[in-house]
Amino acid sequence: MSRLSGKRTLITGGTSGIGLETAKQFLAEGARVIVTGVNPESIASARAILGPDVPVLRAHSASVAAQQALNAAPLCASKARASRSTAQVSACNSNVSAARARANARRSLPAS
Repeated sequence: MSRLSGKRTLITGGTSGIGLETAKQFLAEGARVIVTGVNPESIASARAILGPDVPVLRAHSASVAAQQALNAAPLCASKARASRSTAQVSACNSNVSAARARANARRSLPAS
């Protein structure tokens, strides 16, 4: 029941769908979780669902500038200094929507 006890986890795209469910399962297994997302409504919803002990941050995983800002954020910087390490488990879920967009774009192209 605590296979991830003490593990630090970053879940990008974790404010809805598969990412949110992953966060809930990791929490149930004892992991410390940080979740990122871009949609303000899903961020608020994830905060309510995951509780006050889980940082839910606005960050776009496809933007280098956004990732640099996230790394410099006081929450992330202080946690990294306190733990002297980085995430032990990373779950990148945010590429799912990019793949879906590419597939939809291909379907809309005229046949050659």
